[in-house]
Amino acid sequence: MYMTYVTDHSNQVHQLLVSVSRHFHAAGDGSIKYQKKPFEVNIKNYHKSKKAHLVYYILRDHFSGNFVFEITTTNSLLSLTDFLYYAWHKDTEDHIWGMPDSILVPKLISSPDFFEGLNRLGAEALNPPSGFASGVRIIRDIEDQIHFNLGKRVNSKIEGVKNIKRKIYRYMLHSGFREDKVKKWQDFLPAGHPKTVPDYPDFIKCFSFDGGETVGTEAATGKFHVTPAPVVETDDISRKERAHSGARVRFSQEKLNLAQEMIYDAWETDSRKTRIALARKALKTSPYCADAYVLLAEESGDPEESLDFYEKGVLAGKTALGDLFFKEKAGFF
Repeated sequence: MYMTYVTDHSNQVHQLLVSVSRHFHAAGDGSIKYQKKPFEVNIKNYHKSKKAHLVYYILRDHFSGNFVFEITTTNSLLSLTDFLYYAWHKDTEDHIWGMPDSILVPKLISSPDFFEGLNRLGAEALNPPSGFASGVRIIRDIEDQIHFNLGKRVNSKIEGVKNIKRKIYRYMLHSGFREDKVKKWQDFLPAGHPKTVPDYPDFIKCFSFDGGETVGTEAATGKFHVTPAPVVETDDISRKERAHSGARVRFSQEKLNLAQEMIYDAWETDSRKTRIALARKALKTSPYCADAYVLLAEESGDPEESLDFYEKGVLAGKTALGDLFFKEKAGFF
């Protein structure tokens, strides 16, 4: 039997969660992998694992179910204080924002000083009476959506999660067959809410104590980065795209011919995994191989990702052929 938690309006109680995924981890090339058998990993022992596990930072409004979340890995953990500022600040997301009356913080990531900092901000900090009261069910729902959407995409690198985030928000907050959680949150904000969040320097100062150290940068055994780690694009396609629009990679017809031969091989194989691998290899050989982008677009089951690949293919083809070619062949395409 578990204890329930009752709220009467939006921003009365927020639920803070930090959870290490027991199924998803990032491989050495940055791609996200799924393992059906759960890892025995959590926020206290993740440093003992040899893998970089996904980590979810979630702030959920208990009354409406509206929420904000971030995803990173155990190699680049975020600061709790920075995440809360991100979640509560009006300009960050068009979802939940504003200071709550109270916030539930699981014992694994709580400390007396962290609680004191929250109280200084005017948000009463409490430990949830049970796992259900902490909102842990949302973690399962987010993981289900990641699993579903990653299976359709070609780019499964960690930086591609940003696109998945938008889909998760749409499905979990705005789906037509369920209650719109953002609207419910907006409709049930009482007088005085949302409460304005102090500017960042004043916000962080609430968590600074004797000695100048800022709390909220530690959770269990791991020391968090003071600011979120920047997203580093490791996808070859994204890197080559920047080459097209800025400092261009020198065009080589010989390399383009080699890349095109790889695409011919890709078209003849029945393996989707092999086709994608050959297309990626072709783009590493020559970023001007338009057919490689087209192949990846056709392999993707995500319309937004497909469109992105098609646009890159058009740019690659135009760059490879040159403006003069288009002028000379106008009317014959």
